[in-house]
This record gives sequence, C-alpha cells and structure tokens, in this order.
Amino acid sequence: AGFEAGLDVLFSAAERALNDGVSILVLTDRLAGAALVPIPSLLATAGVHHHLIRKGLRGGCSLLVDSYEPREVHHVACLIGYGAKGVHLRGVNEAVEALCDAGHLEGVSLEEAMRHVYHGYDHGILKVMSKMGISCVDGYHNAQIFEALGLSQELVDRFFTGTVTRVGGMSL
Repeated sequence: AGFEAGLDVLFSAAERALNDGVSILVLTDRLAGAALVPIPSLLATAGVHHHLIRKGLRGGCSLLVDSYEPREVHHVACLIGYGAKGVHLRGVNEAVEALCDAGHLEGVSLEEAMRHVYHGYDHGILKVMSKMGISCVDGYHNAQIFEALGLSQELVDRFFTGTVTRVGGMSL
C-alpha cells in the first residue's frame, strides 16, 4: 500500500510542478534511506511519463533520472525508451571515483576514466538502437520497443502502457 501511495505522491508532484511552469522534472533517489525506500527508476520514469500523457501534460517537459540504480547499458536504454531525456549515473560515477581514489586506475586520471565509462555507455546504447534499426536517440526516446516479462498485465497497463507482455507475473 505504501509503494502505491508513493507512486501517487510522485505523480501528483510531477503534475503540480508542470502546472506551476516547471519544464524539467528530475526523478532522483538522493534522499533514499532506511526510512524512505526509493521507487525503482524505470517504474518511476515510465509511470510519470504515462501519467503525464493521460493528463495531457507530457509534451511540456523533459524527464531526467538521477539515480544510483542504473548500472548497465540495458538499464539506461530502458530509461530512455520509457521517457528519460537524460540519465545521471550517480552510482557509476561514485564507483569510478572510489576506484580512482583507491589507486586502482593506475596511469588513468579520473577525467579520463569517466570519459571511457561514458564512451562505453554511448556505444552500448547505439548498439542497442542499431539492432532495432534506429539511428538516432530521438527515434528511440519514448519508443517503448520492449516486451515485459514477469509483470502482471495490470501493472504493464498502468505504468508501461502499450508494452507487450505475454507472460504474466508480479504486481505492485
């Protein structure tokens, strides 16, 4: 019940912000802790995206995700595919900084290491897109070219509207 209530609070806050003239919404888990459990970034992104579409407000904003959660290229590709215009990989950035601080990246500066990491993400996302015949991010953004596995039809209909799901599964 708390999870669903948290999503409703998130959606209301996004709607209120847009009605107040905000044009960039940042979905973040910075305040997460023992007393405040974060909503998974993909669920939050797709949920806000579809909520705003249903309210006729989606065209007026950009969604940015600032999270510890996304680590792999597929995570970032899903976030972009479900509405994120940008993703700040806070967890990845902090991990690279920690490796550098601990001396595990001999001969490589922090700036160079970060450049390599983001170069890898860029190429990975381009590879995912090219496998689907898409050559630019704008063609991939919001495209939802995925199939959901292990999610209930009710969950998919509400938060990942239009996504194919042939195998049922868990709900909220």
